[in-house]
Amino acid sequence: MDNQFSKKIVFFSFYQSILMICYHANADVHFKNIIKGNEILDKISGIIDRSLSDSKGTFFFVMLSGFLLYYNLTDENMRDKLLRRIKTLIIPWIMWNIIGTISYYHDWNKGITHILICFVTSRYCEALWFVQMLVIMLLFMPVIRKVFSIKYVREVILICLFLIDYLGWPFLQGINIFPYSRFKFEVMRMLTHVPVYCFGAYVGLNWSNAVLKESYNKYKGWVKILAVVLLILPIFVQNTFVQHFWRRYQSVFIWLLLDKNIFTFKYPWWMQISFYTYAIHNFILYWEGKILKLSGLFAEKFDSSTVSI
Repeated sequence: MDNQFSKKIVFFSFYQSILMICYHANADVHFKNIIKGNEILDKISGIIDRSLSDSKGTFFFVMLSGFLLYYNLTDENMRDKLLRRIKTLIIPWIMWNIIGTISYYHDWNKGITHILICFVTSRYCEALWFVQMLVIMLLFMPVIRKVFSIKYVREVILICLFLIDYLGWPFLQGINIFPYSRFKFEVMRMLTHVPVYCFGAYVGLNWSNAVLKESYNKYKGWVKILAVVLLILPIFVQNTFVQHFWRRYQSVFIWLLLDKNIFTFKYPWWMQISFYTYAIHNFILYWEGKILKLSGLFAEKFDSSTVSI
């Protein structure tokens, strides 16, 4: 993987991490009843709020993880790739969940079963739930590698996965197989990201050179126009399917707009640790809200230990 492509990944990871932190901080800004004649300001802030809400960052990270795992995958390097994922996914997931469990010490009196369930479902460190999903997807590595290497079959499966996700995995909605509602929520949230992960794996297995070399830029003008159209489409087309598609693949459109030859600069250390920042920000926001509550300031507004509007 060349240096410019690596820098592009670092930049996009940083960008998506910041979006997710803003989303979790619930940083809505409204000017109504604060500034006279505020209509324009309120519209502008509304656009900013909508762009940050319902963060798309997890879809980017899941897609990128699928691509990086399956690109250049061979029988010889499969073991090394798996060991690397154990180091970068499983170990951090366990460590941060332990810290999260300690932070929520007031839950300890609910019993060991409750604590274990919350640990396994990343309740005490919710920001890492999709890392848990990536770990589970490692179990399906042989199947994904085989299926998404078969011409035409792979495309049909991708389309089917996307449609099933759009319909909300209907065959799971009508049957009561989940022991409790929280468990169902966790499973459904992970399944929502499976088509995006498989898309990343599909591209990594079959089109990695085109992405790494950005050879699609031989149609540069059309690629850029298409990316812009897809980015702004939801503004003009208020359609459920369009919104569904845009939310999952928004980062792809931005990726196509920005070529890797732009990223020649030396990125600073704080961009390199963007995923680490994302991992710990939940604790920062939690304790920030707790301190505000304990201080007695804004007591009516901050009536919980989490950061509110």
